[in-house]
Amino acid sequence: MIASSAARGSSLATQNPPGRFRWARRSRRIRRYSSLPSATAPSCPVSGLTGAALLSNGASRIVDRFRLVDWPGAMALLASSGPAEIVHRVRQAEARHAVAADDATVAHCTGLGTI
Repeated sequence: MIASSAARGSSLATQNPPGRFRWARRSRRIRRYSSLPSATAPSCPVSGLTGAALLSNGASRIVDRFRLVDWPGAMALLASSGPAEIVHRVRQAEARHAVAADDATVAHCTGLGTI
C-alpha cells in the first residue's frame, strides 16, 4: 500500500530535517517522491575540499545506528583504512546486534585539493 500524500509529507518532514542527510527513496514500495524541494546539499567552496564521501544508508549505520564513530571519526577511518574498513565494521556490528545486513556502499573521493 502506498502512503497517502499527507502521510508522505509528514514522513518526509521527520526524515528530512534541515541539516541532516536526505532520503530520496524511502523504501522499495515508494519509488520516488514527486517533489523534494528541501533535498539539497549545503555548498562550500571547492577550493577548501580535499576529499568527499558518499555513504549509502547501510554504510552510514557505522555512525547513526551503531554509533561506532562520529562523522569526523568516519572520515578519519576512511582516510586511514579506506571504504572496505567502514563496510567491514558495519558488517561486524550487524552480526553482533543480530540485525539483517543492509546495503553498505561507500564512495570516497580523494585528492580534490590538487585539481
